[in-house]
Amino acid sequence: MENETRKFSTLQELLDALYYDTVSAEIISEKRACIKDGASYECCNYEIPEASEQHFWKEIAKVIWSKPTEANINALKSSKGWWLRRLTWNGERFEYVAGQDYPYEIRQIRKFVMAQSRS
Repeated sequence: MENETRKFSTLQELLDALYYDTVSAEIISEKRACIKDGASYECCNYEIPEASEQHFWKEIAKVIWSKPTEANINALKSSKGWWLRRLTWNGERFEYVAGQDYPYEIRQIRKFVMAQSRS
C-alpha cells in the first residue's frame, strides 16, 4: 500500500478508513494518512473530492475565526505548524484541541497563519 494512492469519495469514508479517530488539518494538508490494515496500519497518499476538501477547510476555519473570509481559509490551507494537528473533525464536530489556554492559543494561531500568508 506504500506507493498506492487511495481514493475516498467523502470525508466520512476517509475518517472510517483512518487508523486515528479524527481527521486533522495536517492529514488534509499533506494528503497522506495512516490507513487501517487489519490489526495494524500503513501510511499512504490519498485523494478526496475537491468539494470535500473545500468543505473541510471552510468548516475548520470557522473554529479559528467566527466568520472566516476566503483569505483566512486560503491562509489556513497553506499554513504549516503545530496547530494543524490540533484542528480536527471527528465525524460530528470540527474543533480545536487546546493545550491549556484555548483563547490564547486561538489568537496565536490567527497571528501565525496570517503572518505566514504574508511571507
